[in-house]
Amino acid sequence: MKRASQIMYLIARIFNIIEVVAFLAMVIVGIVLLASSGTAAEEAKAAAIASGATLLALGAIFLIIAVIVLILLYKAYNAVTGDTHEKKPHIIMIVLGALSENVFLLLGGIFGLIAG
Repeated sequence: MKRASQIMYLIARIFNIIEVVAFLAMVIVGIVLLASSGTAAEEAKAAAIASGATLLALGAIFLIIAVIVLILLYKAYNAVTGDTHEKKPHIIMIVLGALSENVFLLLGGIFGLIAG
């Protein structure tokens, strides 16, 4: 079960890194839309500012959440690979997996609890 938990956490980490890159792209697109809104007509300028601000805000929020999950994943992976028998990281991963509907976090947490 320990190896299964490690594999699930590794797959979840790969997907989380992809999420970080996607949310970083959202932030960059939001900044570009905000910066380029000065050259457009009046109606297009308002739409570009609104779109840019929305993309920037949502991208920043989701980026922060994805980075926090990535840090927690690192701690949970270390709890499985190390000699410590902490159950808290696995419980947090089960909760995060249930909230975010991420099967890999959920299964990694369950397997980590069973192995620990």
